Amino acid sequence: MKSVVYPPAQALLCYHYISGAKPTHVYLAGLGQGSTGSYPSVIYGSELAAYHTLMPDFLGFGYSEKPDAFGYTVDEHADSIAFLLDKLQARACTVVGHSFGGAVAIVLATKRPDLVARLVLAESVLDAGDWFGAAAQSEEQYIASGHIPILEEYRQSLPLYDESDRAWWPIGKSAMTNYPFYRTACSLAHGTQPTWREQLYQLKIPRLFLFGEVSLQMKTERVEDKDELPAYGVQVAVIPKAWHVNLMSANPPAFTRAIAEFEAQ
Repeated sequence: MKSVVYPPAQALLCYHYISGAKPTHVYLAGLGQGSTGSYPSVIYGSELAAYHTLMPDFLGFGYSEKPDAFGYTVDEHADSIAFLLDKLQARACTVVGHSFGGAVAIVLATKRPDLVARLVLAESVLDAGDWFGAAAQSEEQYIASGHIPILEEYRQSLPLYDESDRAWWPIGKSAMTNYPFYRTACSLAHGTQPTWREQLYQLKIPRLFLFGEVSLQMKTERVEDKDELPAYGVQVAVIPKAWHVNLMSANPPAFTRAIAEFEAQ
C-alpha cells in the first residue's frame, strides 16, 4: 500500500496499485467502503490485472486518514482523487465507480477531462436522495445515535457475500468513522447542480453503466434507466445474479468481462 499527503486536509490518502502494461484503471468504492477492500477480488487473476491499476481509499474511509478539517462532499472527494492522479502523473484513465464512487467519478470526468478517458459506473448514484436518513439529523445527533444502526445495516448484508469474501466487514467497521460517513451521506442527499445525471449525459467520452440483474428484478434501481441511458450514449450491461451491495463479488467473471469488453471497443 502507498499513500500521498492531500494538502487541503493535511491527511494521508492511501491506495493500492498494480503495475501493468495497459492504460490506467482507477477504482472508486461505494459509501462506507474502501476500494482496497472492494475491488482486489475482481482484479487479481482476471484480465483486468493487465492494466496499471489504482485502488484509492477515499479520505474518511478504508485505510485513508479521517481528517476532521475536510468537508467530505462529492466534489471534495473528486478533488482529492484528481490530486492523487496528478501526483502519480496518470492521464486518460478508465475510472470505475460503484454507487457513491460513481458520482465522484462523474464529477472527476466533468471537472478534469484530461484525467478520464472512459467511465464505468456500477449502479452509480445519479440523483440526490435519502441516504440512511442522515440528512434529517444534525451531525451531533448522528454521532450520538445514528451511526450504530447503519453499521448494523451493513452487517446484515454479510450473508449476500461468500464467506471468503467478507473481509471488507471487519476492515470497514473499524474504519467507517461516523463524521465522514455523515458528511458524505448529506452531500449525496443534498445533490448538486447540474445533477450527477445531467453531468453524465453531457460527457462525450465512452461510458458504461452496470446494473445487477437482481437490482432490476427487485426494482431497487431506477429500472427505466436501462432504456433511458442508451439514449444519451451510455452503454448498459447487466451483471447476472448481482445486486447493489454485492455487484462486484456476486459474479466477478461477469463484472470483469463487462469492463474488458468495454475496453476492447
